[in-house]
Amino acid sequence: MAGRESRFSDALAREATLRALYELAVTASGVRDPEQVARLAVDHAARLLEADGAVIFSFDVTSGLLEPLSETESPVKEPAIAPGEGAVGIAFQARQPVRVDDYQTWEHSIGQSASRGMRSAVAVPLLSDDHPIGAIGVWTLTVRSFSDADVQLLTLIAAQVAPALQSARLTDEAERRAERFKGLHEVAVAAAGVLEPKRLAKLVTERVRHLLGADGAGVWWFEGERQGLLEMATTDSRQSQVPHYEIGEGAVGLAFQRRRAVMVEDYQHWRQSRPALRSKGVASVAAVPLIVGDRPAGTLSVWTYSRRHFEPEDIQLLALFAAQVAPAIEAAHPVSYTHLTLPTILRV
Repeated sequence: MAGRESRFSDALAREATLRALYELAVTASGVRDPEQVARLAVDHAARLLEADGAVIFSFDVTSGLLEPLSETESPVKEPAIAPGEGAVGIAFQARQPVRVDDYQTWEHSIGQSASRGMRSAVAVPLLSDDHPIGAIGVWTLTVRSFSDADVQLLTLIAAQVAPALQSARLTDEAERRAERFKGLHEVAVAAAGVLEPKRLAKLVTERVRHLLGADGAGVWWFEGERQGLLEMATTDSRQSQVPHYEIGEGAVGLAFQRRRAVMVEDYQHWRQSRPALRSKGVASVAAVPLIVGDRPAGTLSVWTYSRRHFEPEDIQLLALFAAQVAPAIEAAHPVSYTHLTLPTILRV
């Protein structure tokens, strides 16, 4: 009798598992919102594995961090983590399941996770074409040794979630590229028309700030008589503009002097940072020169108030906007180099 009840119980458990996986697969195939799929996945993972909590992390290419996408209710929220950090980070980096029997004494534990009372955990990577795009983990508040069957079930859940997340990511990237091309086209049309230079510069700062998700953007134009770069237009949430830069001063002046992009990920500790921008809280900066012919004519720059690593595609977009706007501004506002001193001419 006991054996029959056990087999019946196992059959019910298998049925519940298959039903949950089917529901997750249907949802993942028909919903564009990755967070909705992730919410369903963490709920199923916690219930089917009889765990106290579950979380899904998605890798953010811009920040280089694993960002929590969805998690079960908890008084302590999951922080963003680096690949190789904690059970989830190690599973992501190694592309292998990670089991932790005693999280409190585990050498790779994360303090914020341990503070919620986590005792045991298991995490597996989210793979798309054998490429890691995130990870899912579950945990318990009592000591437990997760079995091979537990790992297999969590891996099955991950296999349902990963394609949906990757599809949403690819769709977002395609939409972002389309929006960037639209912005470039808009500026190109404006540059080819009769738009007043400062209005054109303002349009560029607005589009660049929006498309790069920056907090501020500005255009500075070279004035020979003052031997420096004067602000032509800025768009900023905190009004952190600097109206004048000497050649070689700050990221704006350096980009002009070197005729190439300048990226500063940690502006607060950069030895060439401007005090006025540090005091406003500027964290990261990128700047590209405005080139006319073979000479620099100004600088286009963006900045953020939270630390950010600017990707090559971000700099490429800045350079494309710079190439669109520089000749148009020059046509109405020619640069004069006649007032430059000899050392400055050699630099330029």
